[in-house]
Amino acid sequence: MLVSIVAIVVAIIGLLVPFWGFGCIALAIVVVQGNWPLALILGMCFDILYGTPTGSLHIVAIPFTLATLVSLSIRFFLVKHMRDQETYTL
Repeated sequence: MLVSIVAIVVAIIGLLVPFWGFGCIALAIVVVQGNWPLALILGMCFDILYGTPTGSLHIVAIPFTLATLVSLSIRFFLVKHMRDQETYTL
């Protein structure tokens, strides 16, 4: 619960200070915690508030949501892989 509150505070700081890095940090905190609904909601909110990127990255219309989905996929794969591994003891 405390980690989610810290992530939301970092996300709010990222919105008050126009620096997208805080948004990425907030999303990473939530993804590592495993709170996928909050991660998706934050990703979508950041996409709506920051808008579409300019320049050569304009093709990626929803970068925060895509980054969240990729991060969640990697996390779910790693958790499943780590649980399937046998534990080795000396």
